[in-house]
Amino acid sequence: MIFNKIKNKIQNKIRKYKGQSATKSLDLYLTRKCNLRCPHCLWLLKDKDFFSKYDMDIEDIKKVLIYFKNNSKIKKIQYAAEGEIFLYDKFGELLKITQDLGFGLSGITTNGLIT
Repeated sequence: MIFNKIKNKIQNKIRKYKGQSATKSLDLYLTRKCNLRCPHCLWLLKDKDFFSKYDMDIEDIKKVLIYFKNNSKIKKIQYAAEGEIFLYDKFGELLKITQDLGFGLSGITTNGLIT
């Protein structure tokens, strides 16, 4: 499953940096949904169907966050998307989980057009 692949890559990187200073922020890309179809968009130039209904599963995100909480010095989360972050259906729930786990937000990337 995707979580195990991510976990293995992360464990290898943590082993590599053990004893050295490591990043204190984690970037997570949650969705490919987008409310725009910009003619200069690199994603659309690559694949006309790139902005599918793909969303990262909230249970997988929770596992990733718990893993980092227990196994790293990560203190802040940056939420982004390959589309528009505020189209992620469970974004409010995810912010609550993030707060409950004690993470701060280093930022949220948005196109700013959702009203």
